[in-house]
Amino acid sequence: MAILQHPESTLYSYTNDFTVMKLEKPSSFKPVLKRANVQLMSNENCLKETHVDETMVCSRGVPNEKSCTGHYSGPLVVERPSGDVVVDVTTWGGDCPKPGYPSKYSRVSNAHGWIESTIGGECFH
Repeated sequence: MAILQHPESTLYSYTNDFTVMKLEKPSSFKPVLKRANVQLMSNENCLKETHVDETMVCSRGVPNEKSCTGHYSGPLVVERPSGDVVVDVTTWGGDCPKPGYPSKYSRVSNAHGWIESTIGGECFH
């Protein structure tokens, strides 16, 4: 197994929070995700409650629906008629019991070049 972390990743601020793992054999994990409807926030509004930078996107969950501890690396998907698009990856879920507290996601578009060069374009078809 190979583990490659984004070269500009920072441990405590979650900047460029991307890691690519190349497995020796396919995973046995089931591809089942829990759906949650969330509202995107501007980084300006998110900064009022937590640290965020240009490599991140924030969302605010509706009651009982948000990213929490253990949801790291889950996708934030925008549904479009032409097909769904993964725009962000959960990086931090915050205080789950605190309603309305932002969740943070790593902005895929910010790291697209690194991801593509790291995996050789295997997932971008």
